[in-house]
Amino acid sequence: MPRGAIIGTAQLVGCHRASGDCCPECGFPDWHWELAEVQALAAPAAAKGALGLWILPGEEVLFAVLDRRRAHLPRV
Repeated sequence: MPRGAIIGTAQLVGCHRASGDCCPECGFPDWHWELAEVQALAAPAAAKGALGLWILPGEEVLFAVLDRRRAHLPRV
């Protein structure tokens, strides 16, 4: 797996506190993020990340991510 790169995008649509058997295979306590529209990028976009939610570190990274998302869209 690439390091120092964005490999996909998703919409954060909710979160919930871990409870009993909501996600037993996960193994992570505390909070779980609920994602929608998960999409892998056509190629990794170089970026220094962070734990948790973070803001993209510049316009050039945003444009690289958008270009790589478009590469997966069907041609019309």
